[in-house]
Amino acid sequence: MKMLFVSHEKNRNGSTVSMITLIAMLMQEYNFVVHVLIPGHGEAEKELQKHNISYKILNYHPDFRKINNRKFLQECVKECINEMAVLKIKKILRKENYDYVCSNSSAVDVAARAARACKVPHIYYIREFMEEDFCLEYRNKKRMRVLLEASEKVIFISKAIQKKYTGIYNIKNYKTFYDGIDVTQYYINNHKILQNKCLELIQVGSFSDGKGTMQIVEFINTVRKMVNCRLTLMGYSNDKYLEMLKKYIIRHDLERNVLIIPYTVDVREALKDKDIMIVNSCSEGFGRVTIEGMLGGLLVLGRNAAGTSEIVEHNKTGILFQNLNEFCQCLCDINNNRNVYRKIALSGQKMACEKYQPLNTTANFVKYLEG
Repeated sequence: MKMLFVSHEKNRNGSTVSMITLIAMLMQEYNFVVHVLIPGHGEAEKELQKHNISYKILNYHPDFRKINNRKFLQECVKECINEMAVLKIKKILRKENYDYVCSNSSAVDVAARAARACKVPHIYYIREFMEEDFCLEYRNKKRMRVLLEASEKVIFISKAIQKKYTGIYNIKNYKTFYDGIDVTQYYINNHKILQNKCLELIQVGSFSDGKGTMQIVEFINTVRKMVNCRLTLMGYSNDKYLEMLKKYIIRHDLERNVLIIPYTVDVREALKDKDIMIVNSCSEGFGRVTIEGMLGGLLVLGRNAAGTSEIVEHNKTGILFQNLNEFCQCLCDINNNRNVYRKIALSGQKMACEKYQPLNTTANFVKYLEG
């Protein structure tokens, strides 16, 4: 089978890593011929090169904006650029004779538009809560409705995502299955956690209210009076949000309890001296970082919502909380019953290794295409 995948980003974020992992398995296990389009030079390009995946760089923009923040002139420019991209993709489709075109996120529409015009079967991979998690909305909502409902196949990466989109759109042919994650990149064998007096916590990813970053810092400000703990925030943010975090930390004398470090692609290395992975997003589409924490042998302490609640089985493979009181109680329990929670972390690691193998996702993907 011959496929074209189209990414909405040039960076190496979770959705792109998941796409590349899937493509590598399609090529290796099923002899697929796969080409990729990305919208510019960046970390995604390096990752594609690393896996020997054929790609082209094409200038196009994702189809979203900040909610209620329409900038007419900028959007007109982006739309003109995207129109040109659609024309170029149509030429590619007429030349290459692909069996399927797959848009790796609902945040990109140029491939869906070109595939529809050329009558090439299109797949939408729906990975995100746009409004709830990122405070974003589609620039052209009417067109997105048409494209989503016209796609031959739609894949959701969690039941929570499925519930939202099937409640809004008339999507007839869809499947829901979780992303596969390369276990070897994150697995830490015999990880000794909860050994020291100070509990080492980490939260990984973008810094935003959607991810609950400021809130978790506020939680640490409260719980540090009960439990000796330190939180590392590893990720990225706009300057305004980062400055707000730093001011709060200084104002509340939290320098010894909260550390901010840049994101690194070597997540496993960052997890080696940590005990607990915090996932505080209220609208996590799936929770790749949750699985990464489990594979690393950390105890996952996650908010009981959306994709996180589908991955974590409370008190069996991790711990779930809903508010400040429950968060504080969880940390106190962990601190006082460390052997119990080491066993829970081991159960989470075992489950993640078995359930989220890339081969499982790839088999589901191929079966759906052939069905």
